[in-house]
Amino acid sequence: MDFCVDLPALQEHLCGLWNRKEQDELRQVLASNFSQMQEPFAGLLDFLDGCLTFQKGKSSTLHQFILTEFMRWRSNNPQASLNGLREEERLRLQRKALGLLTDSHPGYMDPLLDIYQLSSLKRPLLIQHVDFLHDCCCFKEALVFSVKVELQKNLDMEKMCVPLILLDKLSLAELYVRDHPDLQQRLVSLLDSWCEPNFDVQVLLSQYPNMVLSKHQTDQIQPKLLSKHVFRLMDKFCIDPGLCSNSVYKRKLDSLRFLMYKTFGEKSMSEENWRDHVQAMIEGNTELQAQLVQLLPGCVVGMDMEWRAGFGTVSSQRVALIQLAVQERVFLLDLCAHAISHHSTTVNFIRALLSDKNILKLGYGMSGDLRSLVSTWPELREEPMKMEGVLDLLHVHQELQRCWLDNKRCRSVEVSEGPAEKGLSLLVQQVLGKPLNKTEQLSNWERRPLRTSQLRYAATDAYCLLDVYLVLSRDPKAFGLPEDLRSIPSAQPAKSREEKKPKEKSKQSKRREAQQKANVPHSVEDCIKVNSEYQGPTITPPELRVVCDNMLQGLGRFLRCLGVDVKMLENTDDHKVAAELARAEGRVILTAGQPYQTLRSQVGEGRCLTLDCSEKARDQAVHVLRHFNVHLTPADIFSRCQYSDTPRSFLAWEWGSAEAGSASSVPDPADVIEGWKSVCFGSAGQLGVGRVEEQPPRGTVEVYGHWGQPLWLGKGLGEPGLLNDVD
Repeated sequence: MDFCVDLPALQEHLCGLWNRKEQDELRQVLASNFSQMQEPFAGLLDFLDGCLTFQKGKSSTLHQFILTEFMRWRSNNPQASLNGLREEERLRLQRKALGLLTDSHPGYMDPLLDIYQLSSLKRPLLIQHVDFLHDCCCFKEALVFSVKVELQKNLDMEKMCVPLILLDKLSLAELYVRDHPDLQQRLVSLLDSWCEPNFDVQVLLSQYPNMVLSKHQTDQIQPKLLSKHVFRLMDKFCIDPGLCSNSVYKRKLDSLRFLMYKTFGEKSMSEENWRDHVQAMIEGNTELQAQLVQLLPGCVVGMDMEWRAGFGTVSSQRVALIQLAVQERVFLLDLCAHAISHHSTTVNFIRALLSDKNILKLGYGMSGDLRSLVSTWPELREEPMKMEGVLDLLHVHQELQRCWLDNKRCRSVEVSEGPAEKGLSLLVQQVLGKPLNKTEQLSNWERRPLRTSQLRYAATDAYCLLDVYLVLSRDPKAFGLPEDLRSIPSAQPAKSREEKKPKEKSKQSKRREAQQKANVPHSVEDCIKVNSEYQGPTITPPELRVVCDNMLQGLGRFLRCLGVDVKMLENTDDHKVAAELARAEGRVILTAGQPYQTLRSQVGEGRCLTLDCSEKARDQAVHVLRHFNVHLTPADIFSRCQYSDTPRSFLAWEWGSAEAGSASSVPDPADVIEGWKSVCFGSAGQLGVGRVEEQPPRGTVEVYGHWGQPLWLGKGLGEPGLLNDVD
């Protein structure tokens, strides 16, 4: 200072006046001291510097008061000007004023900038001071100072704004980019980049080792809150939403979750509204399409794939369609669409789905699907997938057949690896009661658009896996399966048909011999399960009155050939028609698969029998006759009209038959059927069959129709003949 003064004593005196709120006297003391200074600008800095040291930790309001009084004194004393000083002295004072901005109260900045004209300093010097403040972790002071002296275009926006955003001071970042459209766009893009799914705030914080965030500050760096800021700033700064893809995606994904809740949680949204909203939301966005499948309720997904049949001309096929089924929904991923099949999100989604152990994926013969999938996306071979949470129902089906063969002495049905049509269709029939319609299996799956029948086939092939799994997992013991279906190991590779035939025939003959020697009834319960054991007396075929469900029409025709009173459901009939006929006409229901559970509850005890629909009609008929203790004789064969199911007065005669057995014993139905070979012609019993009263010459067989007219004349059993006078 320019005159001799005891600075500590003066500072203590000023503090006393301030504490006693004697502001008028305080103004007089300050004005008197400023007027006595030859260099008041230098004296003010000395006074502030000493005052800051003296009052460290105390209120800074007094310092603000001193600066305000100096500006008032300067306006009353225009001769006191910074421009009147030498350049070297002015620069020295300006540098010293910059130093006071480091630790001082933010309120000092405007007065010091004004008093010492700091904006007039050269840009490198100002930038150097900003860097100094930044290195001292004075992030707020650095940003505010840079805005005051208009350094935004000379500084790195991210360097200036990121620390303050992390400290939950986004408003300062908005201040920094004000009046700078390019910086506004960069700020919004920066915030949008933090909304990426893979963004890790800890990686960002590692750049600021001296910064420690509170829990509240950390919680603010979340995609949900950040996306709200992005949308707010997009409106405020008129930013194109196309530049904020992450936030737009996040907003749509949140909306999609809301729609899922309204549709599947509250069930308050109609199917039409759901479809309209979702279609508009995910159209053209493969990421959202993949997310939609992941968001669907339930943790079980039926999975199937389709490709164009190569008929052995190529080693592997490229997948054309992936079907994903969840409860009440099936989604088809069109891999013939380049935007989907070549999008990394699609590949990553399938990889994540197959490796997610919390989602159970159901398939049938999935190894073939996966081979085609790898052919479609070679990157899956370069980085092999870790398959978890996958259940191949082919293995379950094979275990089901082994159980029936080994433990229940029933015929096993071949199921083999790969897209064998009978495999899945057979499993569906055995479990659910009706086979799949496989007419579109070998269609061209690369044609676009797909036919409605193709879409229906693709959806059914995936959705039936859910239904089969639901039934099997509900009561696995009833099917001879373990409680945890996923514990079933994969089977050995299927043998060739030539290897299987001799062994299978040998097993069948051995079982037949063992059953005949032991005279053990071979009931349907041995094959699957029955309502109850039949305990009634021996009956004749006409006394057995049955109604066959529509999946057992072959059995119905065979039983009718043996003289049983049979009614059969048409393909279009509902299963409940069988129960109505059984109650009205006193018939026994013959069914298979899942309908058994429903039908047996609608009729009396012992009036519903379930069979293995994988067996041939002949074997099924043997089970039925043995179960109901039916006494079958050669005279019963073709004793009923095959067209109208009415009793006939004449029978078919076939030479080469076995002896019918003595009257005192009840022949085994299998022996009678084996000895009396059937005569088959026309289509499924549409023609009447008669009997020749006298044995014809050896080598010919005649069959007579309704009116005794010869309908067929053949050279021998099993040889082709002529069909005459059909009407």
